[in-house]
Amino acid sequence: MRRLRHAFLLLVPAAMLLGGCGDSYQVAASVGDLELSHDDLAEEAEAWGNNDDLMFQLDIPEAPDPGAVPQLIISEILNLHIQGELARLATEEAATAGDGPAQLEEIRAAVETDFGPLFADFDEELADQIYTDITYLQFLQFAGGTPTDVDLYVSPRYGTTDANNVVQSPLGASPDPSPHVFGL
Repeated sequence: MRRLRHAFLLLVPAAMLLGGCGDSYQVAASVGDLELSHDDLAEEAEAWGNNDDLMFQLDIPEAPDPGAVPQLIISEILNLHIQGELARLATEEAATAGDGPAQLEEIRAAVETDFGPLFADFDEELADQIYTDITYLQFLQFAGGTPTDVDLYVSPRYGTTDANNVVQSPLGASPDPSPHVFGL
């Protein structure tokens, strides 16, 4: 029994070490310190897919299989969050200096007004994240800037990123990340 206990005590640190090696595969995507889990992505994709107005605005056709989430929804979500976080990182300094805070507030108010009807049925926290991403994407147009040395990871099951950090679906090229809907 004592040998079994010692063997178990050696296995626990080994399992923790090996489990830590696969950390990047535990997330659907990450940008810097921001991580999006597979479960959160699936929940968000379901919310987007159940929103007929949003699907119409994004011009995403219904999935051929009932209950299946079209890959375009996944690409749109990942691109919005990745591009939004990259924009936030690129404008960190401008967002806190001079007119930056006032501009951010003004853009955020317009974003909530413009996109509120599309995301009204979403969980408050999720809608807030979407509004924040869109706000920073629009703020980037005023503030400029580009992030440097940002770690970006997208799970291979959702595609790869191109030179512009746009997620390309594993099913083929994706359209640009929603410039027609999110005003980019």
